[in-house]
Amino acid sequence: MSAPELSVEELAARLARLEKAYEALEDAVAALVAPTPSAGSGGATGASAPPLEPAYRSVETWVGEWFAPIFARRLGAIHWCAQWWRHDEAVFRLEALWRSWEMARHDGGLGMASWLRDHLDAQLRVLFGADGPFQACDGTSHNPPPALPVVPT
Repeated sequence: MSAPELSVEELAARLARLEKAYEALEDAVAALVAPTPSAGSGGATGASAPPLEPAYRSVETWVGEWFAPIFARRLGAIHWCAQWWRHDEAVFRLEALWRSWEMARHDGGLGMASWLRDHLDAQLRVLFGADGPFQACDGTSHNPPPALPVVPT
């Protein structure tokens, strides 16, 4: 059974939502890595370190090469969609996980342990859950949930 074709307008609206979510994530990451005034410097920012290069160039690469193999589960026990990128909520959540993972991997101390506890565990419950973005998917076929109804103001 194939998924219904999306109209150009539906695709454009989906792209606009994803671009807005992506920009919000970029702003959040920029705020996290922005240089802060050093103590005793009178509030002036010191020389900043060069930006950290990501281990994965995109969320798509991170999901395909790292996330999916590492957090493999039996389909049926969880909800998943092989076309996860067609679920706006999943893209937003996975993008947030990827970006936070990219930051946490540089913390040689408790970075990964904190990332697992504070970021991944909560997101997996939603992503893989019965009410999550993949609720109608069976792992291989894409069946998006209907959009929430909205009454215009």
